[in-house]
This record gives sequence, structure tokens and C-alpha cells, in this order.
Amino acid sequence: MSEKQKINILWFTKDLRIRDNESLYRIMQEDLPFLAVYIFDKDFFKSKQFGFRKIGKFRAKFLLESVLDLEKSLDQKKIPFLKKFGKTQTVFKQISDLFEIEKIFCEKEWTQEEIDVENEIRTVLPTVKWSKSHSQFLLKPEFVEGKLETMPLLFTNFRQKIEKDLEIRNEFISDELFYNKSLFDLKIKNDDITLKTLGFDDFESH
Repeated sequence: MSEKQKINILWFTKDLRIRDNESLYRIMQEDLPFLAVYIFDKDFFKSKQFGFRKIGKFRAKFLLESVLDLEKSLDQKKIPFLKKFGKTQTVFKQISDLFEIEKIFCEKEWTQEEIDVENEIRTVLPTVKWSKSHSQFLLKPEFVEGKLETMPLLFTNFRQKIEKDLEIRNEFISDELFYNKSLFDLKIKNDDITLKTLGFDDFESH
């Protein structure tokens, strides 16, 4: 059996920007080729207790359009992109059957369901390293670490202090970078994902 090629994974979850994207910027600094991945996790689109969904048809359509826009942006930069519908850990296992995944770059999650999904990935990829960013926060956790006692209790006071003292970091220049890694044969096809795939009837916005 031939040795599997080593790659990194850029796992898109909620932050679908390529501009000022820390994970994209970080993975571009690595030597290994990488694969960008977005997964429509089928468990997320299942009906939940009392028949309520986590997501409605309008948000689902917006998500499809956002992922399509992401796909086009990545294609312009020649970044390999995999778009799948299924269980997240199953898709990662499918990738790992073909490639040796060295490191996963992604946004750090804090809520239980997202942590559970990550733990499921760890069960199928126990040796993979992780590199996480805090793209969803205006202020990174380390900015307030050890400062809770001195933090103003009122938002107005907090805002005034931030406006006075906070130094805004420069943007990560991720949107100016182009894929400069070796190309590889993905061997996995993108899924054709529609509203019906996600469990919704198609409709037109007016």
C-alpha cells in the first residue's frame, strides 16, 4: 500500500469569510498542502423535540448561498474545497482514509453541541493536531483574562474604556494570499446540496 499524502484541513463552520480569516491566514503559513472543508451536518437539520428545527428555510437558503459564495472565493485562489452533506465525523473519516491529516485549522467553539461534534472527530482522528482561532469575538479571551475584577459593570463605561485604550489589531491578510501548495487528487466528489437535501421545499424570494 502506498503511503498516504500528508495534508492539513481548513474546517469552515460558522465563519465563512476569507477576508480577515485567522485560520485561513495561519494554514497558508504551513508547508503542507491543505483542503478547505464545509459540512452540512445532517444532525443539525433534523427535526428536534416538539417538531421544531434549529434552522428555518430562509436561513437554510442563506446558508446555501453563503457556502456557494465561499466556494467561488476559494476557487479564485485555487484552494481545494470539499462540500459534503452527512455526519461530520464520517466525512473526516472519509478524508483520512485517503490522506494523512496532520492538523485541523478551525474556529474555537464554546457551546456543548459544537464541542460534542469536535469530540466525535477526535474519536476517529485521535492523533490529529488542532489550531483554533477566535474569529467570532470582537475581543479575544486573552484580552480580558485576569481583568474581570477591574472590568466596568456598565456597558457604557466598558465601551468608553475600550474606545480609549484598546488597540485594534491589523487584519489578517488572508484574502490577499493565493494557494501556493502542491496540488493533489482529492478523489472525493462534492455533494450537490439543495434545500431539498436539507429537508426544505424550494422557494423563490420576493
